[in-house]
Amino acid sequence: MVRQVISSCSALTKLIFPENLYSIGREAFDGCESLKYLYIPESVSFIGKQAFMGCEKLETVEFASVETVCEMYFAFNPSSYTKRLYIAGEEVSHLVIPPTVSIINQDAFWNSQSLISVEIPDTVTEIGMRAFFYCVNLKEIRIPDSVKKINWGAFFGCESLMRVFLGRGLQEIDILREFRRYKEKDGSPTIGAHLLCRLKS
Repeated sequence: MVRQVISSCSALTKLIFPENLYSIGREAFDGCESLKYLYIPESVSFIGKQAFMGCEKLETVEFASVETVCEMYFAFNPSSYTKRLYIAGEEVSHLVIPPTVSIINQDAFWNSQSLISVEIPDTVTEIGMRAFFYCVNLKEIRIPDSVKKINWGAFFGCESLMRVFLGRGLQEIDILREFRRYKEKDGSPTIGAHLLCRLKS
């Protein structure tokens, strides 16, 4: 889909994309200020920059599957407006990532404030930049041994996050210098919230 395809369409309230759509271009629906519902099928693998900028009345952004969210490249994640994660018609609070997923891409669950818990399988090798950005109700994350890299801001703004348990296979954590505090507990590395996310003072 080319850029600015239906931008500034004030009458548009609902969008259901077909299963043969692969990408949504830059500014494609920019300024569609009345848009309330959006369905994104499994076939879509890319959402361009500012594709839904200004669509602040969005109430529901529904993804076909968890894989769709994890594997998509987001230059802009429209679900950040709704602050809730909807998969296959259901609002998700306890997210179980399936074993078919190997990488959780950047911005995948940006501002998904409905999330309380996340289960990451031992097939995942990398967690992308800002993957769980401002998931403010997450309290604990357990990273499996399969994960080799956690990119910057993966859990940034997760204000309720108290503990992050890191697997033994971790080789790289991309973080800010000032967040290097850690402690050991029960023989496992436990990284405090300040390491992977900035909390309110």
